[in-house]
Amino acid sequence: MADEEFESIGKQPGLTVWRIENFKLIRIQKNRFGTFYSGDSYLVLNTRGSNSSNLEWDIHFWLGSGSTLDEMATAAIKAVELDDYLGGRPVQYREIQYFESKLFKSYFPNGIRYLQGGVASGFNSIEKLKHIKRLYMVKGKRDIRIIEVPFSGSSLNKSDVFIVEDANDIYEWCPPGSNRIERLKANTYAMQIRDDEYGGKSKIHLIEDDWDSHGQFWSFFDIKSDQVKENSDVEDKEFEQNFINENIQLYRVSDLKSKTPTVTKVASGPLKKSMLDSNDCFIVDCAENGIYTWIGRRCTKNEKISSILAAKELMIKNNYPNYIPMSQVIDCGETTTFKSLFTDWN
Repeated sequence: MADEEFESIGKQPGLTVWRIENFKLIRIQKNRFGTFYSGDSYLVLNTRGSNSSNLEWDIHFWLGSGSTLDEMATAAIKAVELDDYLGGRPVQYREIQYFESKLFKSYFPNGIRYLQGGVASGFNSIEKLKHIKRLYMVKGKRDIRIIEVPFSGSSLNKSDVFIVEDANDIYEWCPPGSNRIERLKANTYAMQIRDDEYGGKSKIHLIEDDWDSHGQFWSFFDIKSDQVKENSDVEDKEFEQNFINENIQLYRVSDLKSKTPTVTKVASGPLKKSMLDSNDCFIVDCAENGIYTWIGRRCTKNEKISSILAAKELMIKNNYPNYIPMSQVIDCGETTTFKSLFTDWN
């Protein structure tokens, strides 16, 4: 039986976001889109198309760095249930905090905002927020993000923008080493915090020329400006990587010769489109660049399930980092990124 949350979604273009709470889906209000708690897991559905007759879907389950195993498992299970509810046609993506796909990040034009804590932290009235102080780092060159960091002078550096959230006052601290894009995004974030968290009542203070002498800002910290680190401990990461053909492996998942599907290595890159067969499922292993499962139109249910399990086993067997992307695509519904893995697929 389908989750009752699925009954009214996927019929019109747009975005739907749920948080996992006690094994259930709790829908997130639109004005909270792009804000994720590190202690939670989320399910995201993007419905695209010009009208109801040609809709397509992308399903993402987002796993916070502090999310429990139960929450992670529930998010993955709900993603499969949603996929089945929509006829097995959506493309599925697993998203790991800090390592989200480019597509996922595109849903949130104002960027992704990470908050510490979990479900219990997500319900704060304005009165409660008046007693909360938060420090955010705004960082990046192309993929700008806002990350809540420990409220301490040791978190500051002179190469990124920082925001102090102090109820009625929001401070944008822009040291000389921060870049223009970070400053623009920080201003957008500050206004979003003001409007979404405090009903537009907080005052935003822009700190640029007096970055090293602003009295109220430095009163929050136990260090002075000349003690702040020059550079961040965290490097700006570029997540777009070129796929290396020599590292690509193709596996077939088939139950043609036995009741139990078997996994067989078909080829090492470069790959050709003709290597795929609609009667079976395939796994494309691109090492740390990601793992794809390709679901043939005429595959069996056992092959589909086995391909997903086999992809996860490959991650464990090859000792891949937990953050590498895993995606599921369907026959005749391949993404441009997936097609680019094959030398003859335009």
